[in-house]
Amino acid sequence: MKIIDSKIGSSKDIMNLDETLLEELEPNDDPILHLYTFEKKSATFGHFLSPSDYIDLKKAEKFDVELAKRPTGGGMIFHFSDLAFSVLIPSEHHGYFTDPLKNYVFINQIVMKAIERFLHQSPNLDLLPEESAPLDPSSKAFCMAKPTKYDIMIEKKKIVGAAQRRKKQGYLHQASISLFMPDFALIEEILLPNTKVLEAMKLNTTALIQEPKESLQEIQQKMKKELITAFSSYS
Repeated sequence: MKIIDSKIGSSKDIMNLDETLLEELEPNDDPILHLYTFEKKSATFGHFLSPSDYIDLKKAEKFDVELAKRPTGGGMIFHFSDLAFSVLIPSEHHGYFTDPLKNYVFINQIVMKAIERFLHQSPNLDLLPEESAPLDPSSKAFCMAKPTKYDIMIEKKKIVGAAQRRKKQGYLHQASISLFMPDFALIEEILLPNTKVLEAMKLNTTALIQEPKESLQEIQQKMKKELITAFSSYS
């Protein structure tokens, strides 16, 4: 397993690097765990999603929320209090499948091991067995508002969001672990009105730490170490 830690950077630069890593990936390469930290509050969105359909772009700019398009699909996710990371699996690796759902299972089982080590216990973690129904059409466009099949769940609530892009030489898996509960007031400010997105996020998702005693940066570093340990054992 090759470890790349980009440290702190803009969400746009990090998404561009992920896309470059996928384009340059060779079938026989080692898998890559790409770790990074966004320099400011950000929201990334799937390659085929138009953010202006769901959020007020002027308000996002006003509150200094940076927007970036991901090279993967999936819905929008707010990176306010999470740890985002990426994994690249080459096509000759035993963790590469043509069925994307099998890829999700492979990656998420490893992430679950990292979370268990981070919490120093075996919490009630599992993979969602069936797709869930959205509260409204807009909720489908937000990663943490609608749990999808094989998402990581804790106490029946989503704890990790992810999206993938598969090519013949391998696939890119981009993920976000919810560490603290997000700033719902800020999310409400920038969401377009008359949707159930915020309600859906509160209903369907949770965070690993409910009462933080350390800073987000300290928790991110600890989780990064557990991800490195977990993924290195599956190389």
